[in-house]
Amino acid sequence: MKKKFQIAKLFFKEKGFLPLILKILNFFLKRLINKTLLIYLQKSDYKFQKIFLNRKITLSDDQNYYYLDPMPSSKELDNYYSNSYWDVFPTKIKGLSYRDIVHFNILKEYMINKIIKNNTFLNFGAGHGGLSHLMWSNNMNVINIEPSGLPNFYNNRWKTLHNIDQVETNSIDILYGSHSLEHVQNIENFKKEVKRILKSDGYLFWEVPNAEHTEGDKEYPDIVIPHTYYFKKRFFKLWFSKTLLCETYNKLHNYNLENYCNEINDNGKIIRAIGQL
Repeated sequence: MKKKFQIAKLFFKEKGFLPLILKILNFFLKRLINKTLLIYLQKSDYKFQKIFLNRKITLSDDQNYYYLDPMPSSKELDNYYSNSYWDVFPTKIKGLSYRDIVHFNILKEYMINKIIKNNTFLNFGAGHGGLSHLMWSNNMNVINIEPSGLPNFYNNRWKTLHNIDQVETNSIDILYGSHSLEHVQNIENFKKEVKRILKSDGYLFWEVPNAEHTEGDKEYPDIVIPHTYYFKKRFFKLWFSKTLLCETYNKLHNYNLENYCNEINDNGKIIRAIGQL
């Protein structure tokens, strides 16, 4: 408060009384508008979040993952993502994140022979692009799957599709998804689509929350809106015919790229899996 008073005092000396009053009014008006907007978004989001309420989490028959039960319909989920999700997650910004850079280095380590000109990279749940920018800069053809109504700022760099079933058969060299697989509506149908579009020598890279991560006495995951699935490592090991990586990691929130989500931990918060079908 003392610092703000000093700033106001300096502003008064430089600009005078009336500009100071206008600046103060502008400050409080912005705060009022932002607060009103936040309340509106929260109420709006609750209207769409109702599809996740009064449900339970059920373990699959093969005990490899949990799922929301009963599962919301495709129409209900599309409605949520199109009308609510990105309004409530304003931190999802355009451009690259630290995670994108870490994942790009991992992709280079495991599949450098695929990151070449005219090969096709698919970013499932791409948002504003993220890793797609780096793949485009390496002369790859890029397809983004994004179910929300986000504007496509970079349509000269890639093709953006709403659903994976719009992708051509046997056309993808690398299929990548970062914290998106846990949002699908029907995992078995999704796996069939992945098999359809992925080339026989193509690669998959997934990063998802770890369903076996525990805190305290919790034995299974709580419902986390809007997650529909909660995966164990065994899910990926059984899905892949060839597993190159399947480990759990601590989710570190520092800005050291060498350590960001790279500390292997059997009880870690995330699973990172790379393989072929």
